[in-house]
Amino acid sequence: MSSRSTHSEAAALLIPQGGAVQKSRPTQNKRARERARQEKQQQKAARRLERSQRAKPVSVNGEDPDIAGIVPGPQPSPWGEE
Repeated sequence: MSSRSTHSEAAALLIPQGGAVQKSRPTQNKRARERARQEKQQQKAARRLERSQRAKPVSVNGEDPDIAGIVPGPQPSPWGEE
């Protein structure tokens, strides 16, 4: 016999005793990532829904509280007349 190993001998060295090659688990990792992404999207959707259902502050007279009392047109100078 020659000093070179045959293909079957080399394969025997690489394959574990059970005869099956152990596969990596990219599919399981991908499923876990996808599941985590879907859960995150559901949490975001729930937060958006909650935020949209919160009551927005409205003054008694129906005017927007952010712009209440603002008069259109030129405003008086906050530093006085110069």
